[in-house]
Formats: sequence, structure tokens, C-alpha cells
Amino acid sequence: MNKIAEKSKSNYGTLVRKIIRESKTAVLSTCLNKKEWPYGSLVLSCCEHDGSPYIFISELAEHTKAIRNNNKVSIFYENCNFLDDPLAGTRFSVLCSAFEAFEKEEKGLLLNRFLLRHPEAKIYSKFNDFTIFNLFVEKVHLISGFGRIYWLDRNEVLGNKYKTLIDSEQKIIDQINNRILSNPHIIGVDSEGYDFLIKKECFRTEFEIEVKDAETAKIEIMKIIKNKEIT
Repeated sequence: MNKIAEKSKSNYGTLVRKIIRESKTAVLSTCLNKKEWPYGSLVLSCCEHDGSPYIFISELAEHTKAIRNNNKVSIFYENCNFLDDPLAGTRFSVLCSAFEAFEKEEKGLLLNRFLLRHPEAKIYSKFNDFTIFNLFVEKVHLISGFGRIYWLDRNEVLGNKYKTLIDSEQKIIDQINNRILSNPHIIGVDSEGYDFLIKKECFRTEFEIEVKDAETAKIEIMKIIKNKEIT
């Protein structure tokens, strides 16, 4: 592959992460069994710091039953509905293997991140029959307008994640939200930017640099917020 093509695929990998991070919903498809049809439905979406999707879903759901039988799934995201020509926009299917999150600390961090994005889910978050499934990204099929069609590998799509930033995310969010005391209400911070809610809609702002720790993240966020206030 030539350098121009490599750069193009890298840019699309960044776009994939941005859309996943901004999305509150996606369409999950699972295999009910070997003899029946694929089954797709709308689910609440969230992602880890590197952009890997995960879901929080009832054990009674058809998807959960299907995953227990066959953990190969596809989750579809799009950024097209606001366009006059939806097919000119970006959409992609993320092909994944679903694995239940068992480790207590990991489950706590993932659930907290999910509830910041979906506060309405608090009503059932303590039910014993709800499960977090990590969706291990295998590859992505992306369409971004006419003639721009790519298969992207896992390493072309996912970003970095740093434990120090993951562990301090809630503290960063609390400190920033307490300082600005208004919209935007920040709900997530990762190495490449931060996510925020305005009137229940999710948006994202990217950092100019990659951050790896809490102090750098707070400095970058406040710099962006102050610049927006000035302009």
C-alpha cells in the first residue's frame, strides 16, 4: 500500500473512533442460530478509551441468548441522517467477538462510563440480570460516500488507552464540571479528546495532542473551553 493510501486509511480510522465515541445508539446484529436469520435491533452504545464498543444488556434479550450461543456480532454506526443525501455520509459495520466482562474493577469502570452517557439506564443498572459485553473489534467495513469503501483492520481503527487516565476519568469529569457549572456537561475523557452532552445529545471535541494523564487532560480541556468562551 502506498503512503497516500495508508494516510487515507489512518484518517478513516480516526473518523470511525470519533463516530463511535459520539454515538449513543447503534444497531447490533447477532446470529439467533445456525438455521435462522441474522437479528438486528437498536441498542444503547458506549465505548472504552480506545474506541472499542461495549453494550450493557439484559440476560432476557434475544441478543444475549444469541451471543451465548455464537459470540460473533456486528454493530453498525452511521453519521448520515442529517444529510440531504444520507448515502453520501459515513457509515460502517464493526465486526466483533463479544466477551462478557467478569473482573469487578473493570465492570465498575465500564458501567460508570455507560451511565454517564445513558443516565436513564440507572433505573435497571443494579438488576442482577444485566450484563456488560466487551466487543473485541476484529475489522471494520466502512463506506464514506461514493467510491470511498474500505476494510479496516483492528489496529487501523482503535486508539490508545492509558490506565492512569482510565482510573482518574471520573475525578477529571467531576472537577471540570464543577468548575464550568454549565453546559457542556462532560461525560467522558480519553487520550484523544472529551465527550459532552448538550440537551441529551452527545458531542465531542478532539485534543490537539495525545494526553496520557489527568493533569494534562484537565489543562487541555480548560484551554479548549476558554478559547470557545473568547470566540
